Amino acid sequence: MIKASTVFQVCLVVISFLGILAFNACFSESEDFSSQPVKLQGQTLSTPYEDLNFYEYVTASIGGKSLPYINNGGISDDAVGLKVPYIEGTLLDGSKEIIFDDSNFGLDSQSTVIIVLAHWCPYCRSEVRELSKYFIENEIPETIRMISLVTSVDPAGVNYPPHQWFDEEGWPIPVIVDTIESDIADYLGVNIFPSFVIIDENGIVTLRLAGRIGSEGFKSLISELDKRHLGGDIK
Repeated sequence: MIKASTVFQVCLVVISFLGILAFNACFSESEDFSSQPVKLQGQTLSTPYEDLNFYEYVTASIGGKSLPYINNGGISDDAVGLKVPYIEGTLLDGSKEIIFDDSNFGLDSQSTVIIVLAHWCPYCRSEVRELSKYFIENEIPETIRMISLVTSVDPAGVNYPPHQWFDEEGWPIPVIVDTIESDIADYLGVNIFPSFVIIDENGIVTLRLAGRIGSEGFKSLISELDKRHLGGDIK
């Protein structure tokens, strides 16, 4: 298991490089951007859902203790070193996805990066557009598993329904759909968008980032995570 000193070291390395962050972020209580329309091109949707009530009634199975919310005011994060709760959500294609399960404890030897997004947030829009291009041009190491979560779903907000937005941007990362009450994001301690939650192969939170990081920041994050898997502790 990654040592506490290493976790703190990783936080400092990544945060100092990114110059972070939450200044380029949306908050879950924000309604400031709901009146700024974004025109979609009406491409073929990548999901089987034709009934938009799916977003209202989608469910999740959650167990364990919720993580504390990200502290927007400083470097320290009380969630680092804690175990992520059990979360099973529904993907846009209708299948189920488990973020971490004790039955897989330490077996996959992968870090999991969860990108938390809100469809109405302009910073998320920019992040998705930039990272979509990055994912097309760059291969993610096998030591890293990527998941995204769309949360704070609002039928009155721009880029609704979310699956049309993701399809328009060519987003290649599997998308878990949060409940209408945003239960998954709440249990991950996230109410700032976009956010990144990183857990190790044992389900332990090693890092959380709030706000846009862009392709260069993401590249640095992936490099540091891959380095930990390949070479042990990060210096």
